[in-house]
Amino acid sequence: MDAVAEQRRKKEEAFASIPQHMRCSISRDLLRNPHIVPCCKSNFCARCILPDNLHDAITCPNCYKTVTGDKITTNAPLADEISKWKTETNFVDVDPSGSEVAPATSVSAASA
Repeated sequence: MDAVAEQRRKKEEAFASIPQHMRCSISRDLLRNPHIVPCCKSNFCARCILPDNLHDAITCPNCYKTVTGDKITTNAPLADEISKWKTETNFVDVDPSGSEVAPATSVSAASA
């Protein structure tokens, strides 16, 4: 197996290990900066769900209700859970550009 194929296989294995509740239903990837919508309590990556102007309305991709960006909030407990899971599993996150992402710091620890 060549190096590129081996790298692709390892990446696929790593992403297959992500628990379902830690995946964004838009990007289908590990949640980055998870945000929760008030309408159906679904979680999405901030960059996937937040409009450029927080006063703009969006349609929730899961329940199709309209919600304004200012009502979409950070899900700090889930961010902490993801950070802990990444540490426990030695998960190496890769952002969509293919660059390795630095290990996340705990939201609660960062605000302490």
